[in-house]
Amino acid sequence: MNNINLKAAPGLVLGVLLLAASLAHGQNTTKVWTLDQCLQHALENNLSLKSAALDVTQSEVVQRQATRDYLPVVNAGASHGYNWGQRIDPFTNEFASERVRTNNLYVGGNWLLFNGLQNYYLVQKARTEVAYQQYNQEVQERNLKIDVTAHYLQ
Repeated sequence: MNNINLKAAPGLVLGVLLLAASLAHGQNTTKVWTLDQCLQHALENNLSLKSAALDVTQSEVVQRQATRDYLPVVNAGASHGYNWGQRIDPFTNEFASERVRTNNLYVGGNWLLFNGLQNYYLVQKARTEVAYQQYNQEVQERNLKIDVTAHYLQ
């Protein structure tokens, strides 16, 4: 059952040892990173910085929406329909059996003229929030650079 050719065993063992040595040697040869490479890698892959960038984008969207709240809103639509069979004609109020076509068109709009300066203060708040999120992102970048530099020097 377990027939092992002892004459081939030393060659097999030698091959396995050479393979293991080459794999071990390949794992020990690591590239030494410079400080600039470490900083670049940290800035590109840090989840806190990505989250801060999304916060900045979200606050910019809120600011644009607050600015657009000054604009009027206009809605329009149309519908078209046919009626067949025995029914009451809505125009003559008599029974009709021929086809009746109906069209409905509508346009509506509104424009908020004044609401106690609420829109004005919402725009100011949104601008302040954008500035805060941008400063927060810059602070997080600086803190990350400081942390990476400190760890690199250790």
